[in-house]
Amino acid sequence: ATQYKAYFMDPLLARLVALRQGGGFEPATSAITEQQLGLHLLRQHEAERPGTFSSYTDLLSMRTPSGSEIDFVGAWTDRIAFEGKYVDERIGREGQTAKAQVDAGVLRGAVLATRGIISFSEPVWAIPAPLVVWLLAR
Repeated sequence: ATQYKAYFMDPLLARLVALRQGGGFEPATSAITEQQLGLHLLRQHEAERPGTFSSYTDLLSMRTPSGSEIDFVGAWTDRIAFEGKYVDERIGREGQTAKAQVDAGVLRGAVLATRGIISFSEPVWAIPAPLVVWLLAR
């Protein structure tokens, strides 16, 4: 029942298609945030290991045993997940899926890219999305 996510597509292009066709989807702000986060993670991967990126499955989401999705995690992220959660308030519920995977030993930790929340409660950190992208570029 969630909105379709067009990862690695320019958000302006997705918006233009929606406006021109009328029946297309208008990308949600949270989906655009996730898309931008994924794009910057790919850029970081390529900067660290030029020419080693083989497919989007190196980075894209994983499904948990309960069927939930974690947005970005791959072998090269050293089992640290990145989840786009464009929220301004509590992160408890948004971080539950990642925390459960850390508790199970599947992940080492997680970063929630939020709208404005900052929290360094282990094992899931909440950091504003623009700051996450800025830190990735460093």
